[in-house]
Amino acid sequence: MAAFDFWTVKNITGRIMVGLRWWSEIDENGVEKWVFESNDQKKEVGATDSFVFWSSLYMMPIIWAIFMFVDLISLKIFWVIVAFTCMLLSGANVVGYYKCQKDH
Repeated sequence: MAAFDFWTVKNITGRIMVGLRWWSEIDENGVEKWVFESNDQKKEVGATDSFVFWSSLYMMPIIWAIFMFVDLISLKIFWVIVAFTCMLLSGANVVGYYKCQKDH
């Protein structure tokens, strides 16, 4: 479910709600390169859509970090690994969309 959430946020909701998209490519030298696209101003971004997208985008890594901390205290190592993986996926979306903004 976390991988599906990552894919959905990265490929669908970011493009529909705020007009942003990012992906990574491997060039001919084998080096990974991130590509960022911004809204081309053909569609106006709604204030509510923008607020919901950005607030949920920034909150998810924090929520996963809390889950990871609770699992760490409870010594549930498997769930610590799962929460850490989910936090990394959410964090990758945060970094990708942060860099997509036109002022970055």
